[in-house]
Amino acid sequence: MIKLLKLNQLYTKCDTSIFKFRTTEQLKITNKILGQDRALNSIDTALGIKHEGYNLFIMGNSGVGKHSLLDKILKEKSKKDFVLHDWCYVNNFTEDTKPLVLKLPAGVGTRFKKDMQNLIKNLQEKIPQTFKQKEYITIRKNLEDKMKEDQDYLFYKLKDEAKKDDIFINDTTSGITISPLKDGKTLSAEEFQSLNITQREVIEKNIIFYKAKVDANSKLEMAFSKSFIEDMKEIDSGFIDDVVQKSMKVIKEKYKSYENVISYLDEVEDDVIENFEDFTIDENAGTENPMEALFAQNVDQSASFEIYNVNIIVNNTKQKTAPIVYEHNPTYSNLFGRIEHVNHMGTLTTDFNFIKAGALHRANGGYLVIDARALLFQPYSWEGLKRMLHSGEIHLETIEESMGLTNSVTLNPQSIELETKIILVGSRYIYYLLFDEDEDFKRLFKIEADFEDKTFRDNDAIISYGNIIASLIDKYSLLPLTKKALGRIVEFSSRLVNDSTSLSLDFSSIIDLLHESNLIAKRRKAKTIKNEDILEALDSRAKRSQRIKDEIYKEIKDETILIDTNGSKVGQINGLTVIDYGNFVFSMPVKISALTRVGKEGVVDIEREVDLSGAIHSKGVMILSSFLAARYSHDFSMSLSASLVFEQSYSPIDGDSASLAELYTLLSSISNIPIKQNFALTGSINQNGQVQAIGGVNEKIEGFYDVCKLKDENFNASVIIPFSNIKNLMLKEEVLNSVRKGQFRIYAIKHVDEGVKLLMDIDAGVRGASGKFPKNSLNYLVENRLIEFSELSLGKKISK
Repeated sequence: MIKLLKLNQLYTKCDTSIFKFRTTEQLKITNKILGQDRALNSIDTALGIKHEGYNLFIMGNSGVGKHSLLDKILKEKSKKDFVLHDWCYVNNFTEDTKPLVLKLPAGVGTRFKKDMQNLIKNLQEKIPQTFKQKEYITIRKNLEDKMKEDQDYLFYKLKDEAKKDDIFINDTTSGITISPLKDGKTLSAEEFQSLNITQREVIEKNIIFYKAKVDANSKLEMAFSKSFIEDMKEIDSGFIDDVVQKSMKVIKEKYKSYENVISYLDEVEDDVIENFEDFTIDENAGTENPMEALFAQNVDQSASFEIYNVNIIVNNTKQKTAPIVYEHNPTYSNLFGRIEHVNHMGTLTTDFNFIKAGALHRANGGYLVIDARALLFQPYSWEGLKRMLHSGEIHLETIEESMGLTNSVTLNPQSIELETKIILVGSRYIYYLLFDEDEDFKRLFKIEADFEDKTFRDNDAIISYGNIIASLIDKYSLLPLTKKALGRIVEFSSRLVNDSTSLSLDFSSIIDLLHESNLIAKRRKAKTIKNEDILEALDSRAKRSQRIKDEIYKEIKDETILIDTNGSKVGQINGLTVIDYGNFVFSMPVKISALTRVGKEGVVDIEREVDLSGAIHSKGVMILSSFLAARYSHDFSMSLSASLVFEQSYSPIDGDSASLAELYTLLSSISNIPIKQNFALTGSINQNGQVQAIGGVNEKIEGFYDVCKLKDENFNASVIIPFSNIKNLMLKEEVLNSVRKGQFRIYAIKHVDEGVKLLMDIDAGVRGASGKFPKNSLNYLVENRLIEFSELSLGKKISK
């Protein structure tokens, strides 16, 4: 049954009478989510399950509001059932290359850092003061006096003993000297030489003897000094222990409920007592010598106190909800943190103070949102994320370390437990690619939220759609829409999805159209956006993008590209193709021709033979061969050589939407019945001759209309489309006007036979009870011609 489509089937207008407002300014702002119930349920499930592996992958086309909807949901979820922590790194006094991590309630990290700073500052003041106390000075002086007294006693005792043997021992600035005496006076060199040999030998012997005595005394004096130092260490320790313990007692009492902090403070206490000398360094030392002062600036005097610092890598003091982190540049270091280095006197150095947090650290206890495509494009980021999720820990290491490519000594910080819900946002292609090719993915991302591209169009949905658009207008401070303008937006939405029964959920395209229409309305100093502004914006958008279309259409008008829109021809038909250039899609008719003859090659697709045909197009041509054989050669072997070609087509072709047109071309060539050239058609067929839906039906119809008008303003033309594509029709106003005038017609068919009468002015014919087609029907002519081909090929008659 052939169906000539009526105007209301070509364009489904929006009934603006359902709008109970004058302009959208009167509508309430809404946060209602339209048409995403399935995705919402998935997100709710993923966020509600705390078990490992229930991370979330959000997929769908761009512009459907994935990010804005997710952001809204996360902000609501982040207010409930969350526990915030500060994450800090501190020095490991046992092994300083392995910093320790402190997990503290939010806000405690900041207080602890400040308390540690005050503690060290307090010790820097108190420890030096300890050694200035009268009690300490007295004890030290007494010990020093005792040591000096013991040392002096040894020296003077030896000195007196030597004097009896005419030897003088003197303590000078250059050291201890030993000289001979005579009559209580030291001998000069000349006087010593004037002595006889016996006297000199006695003196030399005595000098050697007392030299040994002096050496023995020096050892005893060193023993006194060592004893003094050890005694002082014990005394110092007693004084320091008292000061440090009193200072530490306050901070330990404050943090007694945090076992990890107390353990760390015990290590701090031991280190301060062991290295208390660092707290007694004279700040003015070396200032008299400029070089010494310069050197002092580069020594570790200040660095020695930095080991007591608290490096808060995640500070949640001011955070009132669970953290929501969007990482737009998911490099390895941006995700998992890094360890920075500083140039110290030509050498790169680092310590726990240079550990910096990554997005995974900042999102701990909350949600981390990452663009899947950006993640996969960053070297090792995806593998690193999987490794962290598997272990349940954030382990800070460089890419080189994770790959085992470096042997240099660096920091190996203690791992942080991972309590983050990971949300990847990407396309369906990326989701299924990962699902099929990465075994880890399906275990780590068990929930997917697939966002709809469109929703069913009824009055309730249209009213909700209007409220959403009113909210967008308010958000972007645009002029309000009139009823008709809103109706036109609704109609544009259906055109976006090529479905008159649906509304597009691609609000980014809607927003773009609103901005452009708003500019046009403002230029005419209007207070509202009218239907005319929307139409002008759509027209302007088309004109600025159609340079290539205009060039191609000019070649058609100049007959460089041969397209016939009048008369009839055998084996030629107007097919319809869609050309997609970035953000502009248009259609143009293309001449499809067929030649048939006796042979065994079957249907030859010239496009395929020259590698210009895609797999789907080739499949469509093979279906044609199957249809011909099944319908016409039940009782004989078909001997047919046929060639199909898209004339003046020099680019790759794919899709099966031309298979219906190709079949009519073959039937025309075989039967020698001409096809009307003022027709164009699109559709695919199956092996039974049923016509199937295709894509881009609006653009294809409009493309043929444009070419017909281009070649002759007074044209008379028609387009045949699949019946199942009727619901996709949302044609532009210019085409509708031409249909109103009866100048342009659109027919819809369900089976290949239905279009025969329209195209060739002949009945298709149905095989009767006798098994034969009616005489002079198309099917009769085709079958007879194929029998003739076979007879010519076999050289004998075939029984009919």
